[in-house]
Amino acid sequence: MRAAWSLVLAAAVLVLLLVGGCGGHDGQVPPGPGPGPDGATFVGKAVCAVCHEGPAGAFAGSPHGKNFKDPASNGAGADLINGMGGACAPCHVTGYQEPSGWTSSTATPQLDGIGCEECHGAGSKHAGEPGTSNITRVPSDKACWDCHVPSYKFLDKEPPITNDATLAGMIPGKMSLHYRQTPFLLGYLGFDRAQFEGPHAQVTNTCVTCHLNAKSERKHGSTGLAADFEACAACHGSAAAGQALAEEFLGEIKAELITIGGENPSAPGEPDPSGSGGLLAAFATAHAIDLAANSNPTDPDVRAYKAAKYNYLYILGGNPIHNPPFAEKLVEDSKRLLK
Repeated sequence: MRAAWSLVLAAAVLVLLLVGGCGGHDGQVPPGPGPGPDGATFVGKAVCAVCHEGPAGAFAGSPHGKNFKDPASNGAGADLINGMGGACAPCHVTGYQEPSGWTSSTATPQLDGIGCEECHGAGSKHAGEPGTSNITRVPSDKACWDCHVPSYKFLDKEPPITNDATLAGMIPGKMSLHYRQTPFLLGYLGFDRAQFEGPHAQVTNTCVTCHLNAKSERKHGSTGLAADFEACAACHGSAAAGQALAEEFLGEIKAELITIGGENPSAPGEPDPSGSGGLLAAFATAHAIDLAANSNPTDPDVRAYKAAKYNYLYILGGNPIHNPPFAEKLVEDSKRLLK
């Protein structure tokens, strides 16, 4: 269960271990455009690694520390910095659209990829004079929320966009939901549903608290940022109680999802990641919906199918444990739409 439902609403890094007696290295700080409001500029992860070799090594072996320019390394089959028309760059470089941050692989190659400063802030002052007051030691949720969204800094938009209008352009059988963990946590983007924020969003610094326990040896993500159930103890009494509750809930939701979208043929007992079976398949057959073309986008049955499938895929991609009551509401909505 834990492997199948690994909780991966990932923050990039946590808690720079400040090394006493580490000398400054101003000479290694690369030049860049104007500094940020605090006067610091981005220096690149190689500068951080001079003093923080251990955390830098652990991070390099983590999902966030991959070489995003190398299709073989990043597993995406594409250059995620310079390829894809630049659409992926915002979340795969350091300091995008920030003062002295990444501008291009040619002008700022030291900021290619997700570096330490993406979560800990521009580091020139800290590099020149190491100390606890000139670096962000524990990142805020915003470091995660800027990228674990359907579009870069989605939550900076007021009000957040809704999904309903986008259904008109979706091919029924080829929907794609990209990085929806944060909106799911906060209860945005359910089809035809107002925001439904759940209890986990009330946890202080939610992402870091749940995925990067300060007592853990996994601080910089070398094991994939699976949730640490010790974080559940504050509200649920103990780590064991929190884990048991999570597994019970996930089992129930998984059964509902299999009913809606079918069972994964490659992983019996798990929901089909494509939603090609269950109530969705039966509804598409009963209403002769063309799953390969967007030929009738305004047809109410087609819209009902799209909405139900959207919610189904959203639960899978957002991870239901992030917002249990929201997941339950989306399940209810999908089943109602497919009646």
